[in-house]
This record gives sequence, C-alpha cells and structure tokens, in this order.
Amino acid sequence: MIPAASNPTVSVLEPKALPPMTTPLDHIPLLAAWLAETGLDSLDLSGPEGSVSLRRGSSSAPGLTPAPTPGDKIDGAAETFVRSPGIGAFLRAHPLRDEPLVEDGATVEAGQILALLRVGAALFPVRATASGVLAAVLREEGALTGYGDPLFDIRPSL
Repeated sequence: MIPAASNPTVSVLEPKALPPMTTPLDHIPLLAAWLAETGLDSLDLSGPEGSVSLRRGSSSAPGLTPAPTPGDKIDGAAETFVRSPGIGAFLRAHPLRDEPLVEDGATVEAGQILALLRVGAALFPVRATASGVLAAVLREEGALTGYGDPLFDIRPSL
C-alpha cells in the first residue's frame, strides 16, 4: 500500500484479492488502472508464459509476447533455450576480463558457464542446459534479466 500522506498526488491503493492469473492479459484493465493511479510511466511483467508491457501515453496497444519454449522447431532443428536462473544484470564476460566466457557459434557442453548474472557485487553463473552449438545470444550486455528469461539459444551439434 502506498501511503497517501507521503505523496499527495497518489491515492491509496488497496490490495485486492485477484483470481488466479493464467497470463498477464487476465488483468490488463486492473494493471492499467494501477499504473495510472501511481503515476508510473511504464510497467513490465514477465513470466514463463510470456510478458506484458504497459506504457502511459503510448500509441501501441498492450499485448502478450509468448516466451520461447525448449523443443520449438526452427528450420527443422530443435532448439534449447538457456533461461536466467535468477534476476540480475547479464554479463557475457567476467568484469575483470574483456573476452566473453563463450564465443558465438562455439560448441558448448551441458553445465558449462556461458555468462554471469551480477546482483550488486555478487556474480552468479549461467550454465548451459544442454550440449550443442551456441546459436544466438538473446540479451544485450548489461541488460537486466528476470527469472526464466531466455538468454541463449543452443542448437544440437550436427
């Protein structure tokens, strides 16, 4: 709850019981109302089923972007997405080194460290979930990531 006394332009938001949310689209009208009431410019939610971004003053309509799932077929090859094990800033290289932990197109083994997540001063490894070829990096260096966000695309070695 936001205290009205600390910000006279914001009304008090009362927590309400919501039915279970199967996708972020289930509660867009309520989320939009909260966004407007708090005076925030944007709200981004993401989870394993997709993500939704709401922006005030934007001409684009809110929508759901499905999250990629392991086993999807692209060009006839199964792909595996390495997902973020937590929240933090995405780093392809250790802060004390210039070269990335793994190069694009490299062959990787399951369990190999591909990147790091920085949370404050702590660094946490992002490990390959399968062996194969690193086909794509799905996040930019330094981008904030949420739990379960896809970070890498690994394709089986031929």
